[in-house]
Order: sequence, then C-alpha cells, then structure tokens
Amino acid sequence: PTTSEGTFSCWFKTDDLTLNQVLISIGNSGSTHQMTMLAQCAATGKPLRMSITNSGGATSGDSLGTIDTNWHNAIGTFTPNSASSYLDGNAQIGGLIIGTPSFVGLNRNFIGRRANNAGALYFSGMIAEVGIWNVVLSAFEIASLASGVSPLFIRQENLVRYLKCLGSGSTELELMQGQNFVSAGPTPPVPADHVPINYPWSYSSRIPSIVRCMP
Repeated sequence: PTTSEGTFSCWFKTDDLTLNQVLISIGNSGSTHQMTMLAQCAATGKPLRMSITNSGGATSGDSLGTIDTNWHNAIGTFTPNSASSYLDGNAQIGGLIIGTPSFVGLNRNFIGRRANNAGALYFSGMIAEVGIWNVVLSAFEIASLASGVSPLFIRQENLVRYLKCLGSGSTELELMQGQNFVSAGPTPPVPADHVPINYPWSYSSRIPSIVRCMP
C-alpha cells in the first residue's frame, strides 16, 4: 500500500503488560520505514502509540489512558506531518514528524508484529475488528468506533482492509474481503467479550471470535 495518510483501528486484549507489542503495521520489508500502532506496555503509563519510522528518524503520538489486561479499542492516525493515537476514544497527544516520511515502497501489512525489516514486537493476546483506512477519520468517527460501531459503517469508500477475525474451523480462516488469514489460535475459536459490535447486517452472534497472536 502507498498512502500519505491513514487510520488504523482494532480491539485488543493483551496478556503481557511487560512488553511493547504491535497491533497493526504497514511497512517496507527492505528498510526500517513503517507506520505502526503499538501497545506500549513497557513504557511509563502504558499508553497506546502510533509511530512512524523513516529515514529522518522516528515520531510518535501517545494516547491518554492506560493499557491493562481488559479489552480496549485502539485507533491510530497519521499524516505527512503528525501521528496521533486514541485509546478507547480518549484524546490523543500528537507527535510531529521528524525528517521526511517515505510512503513509497510500503509492501506489506502485518497484524501483531512490525511490517518493516526489523520485525519482532509480537503481540501476545487477542486482536479483533481490524480496520485500515487511507484517510484520517474525524473525531466523531473515532468515537463511533470506540463505542462499538463496525468499521464497515465508517467511510466505506476509504476502508482498504477489514478483518473481522471471525476464526471459523480448526485453521481459523479469515474469509472477509477474500483474505486467507490463518492464526495460531485456540480451537475452537474463543468468543471475544469486548463491547458488542454493531454490524450493517445480521450475524448469528453479535460478538465475533478473535485471532490469537502468538510470539
């Protein structure tokens, strides 16, 4: 993907409050360039962080609020000039970009680890309802996602990836948007106990299963 601005969104529940862990990352497999949303559990205050790494250095915007072992909604936004993050819809602290970001050559998207050539920072826990947009969402849209509105209701024309993390069957194939996303999670899938998600159509259950990310 190549975009100069965007929004990441998901629900997550970590089981390790001692490590920094990636939720969503877009990066270049041959360089350190990346846009990454992290649970900064090893940092003071345990905030959510939206981070951009480029040839000029790194920048980040930390959320208000503290990550614990409960379910949380995470949203990160980025532009050529800033990076911001929202934990459960709470206001962000924006960070200014250092140097000139490179949004060219971004060739992979990972859930639960960094997408650049550094890799690692694997997520330990559960991730659900992943959405990626090629625009910065408004404050109202961010609040809507944090309240349990499905990403499918938000800017459908700019929603470039949606992973419900349905987890059906022993291999837990993710069938949304034609993805073949295989997790290393438990069998049968574990029902998520986060805020019920409001979908634009009827499911047999309003509470989806989740993908279990393993180091």
